[in-house]
Amino acid sequence: MPRTFELLLLDTHVWLWLAAGTGRLSAATRRTIGAAASDGLLRVAAISVWEIALLASRNRIELGRPTREWVEAALQAPGLSLEPLTAAIAIDSCHLPDGFRPDPAGAMIIATARHADDA
Repeated sequence: MPRTFELLLLDTHVWLWLAAGTGRLSAATRRTIGAAASDGLLRVAAISVWEIALLASRNRIELGRPTREWVEAALQAPGLSLEPLTAAIAIDSCHLPDGFRPDPAGAMIIATARHADDA
């Protein structure tokens, strides 16, 4: 099967569901994630760490262990790397093309993906 991506940046909730092993991801999605991971192309945006910490601190999600421990373990998934938050990403998240009006964390994830594609 030919690859249609250079890297795959996970949305925060997809990362959360993947790390938790929930059934919220389709088999096709799991295969795509697995292929990216096996090629070392699976990424999570640094802002996703903040978003998970925020959700946990507000009791919107239950991680089952302290947030720091959960994040450290989740970042150890084979083939997964953390995409840093740079000044350029922060700035570009405020200047997305028309039609993109996500929440601030979502805007950072979109900007991170756009920069990662350019790398």
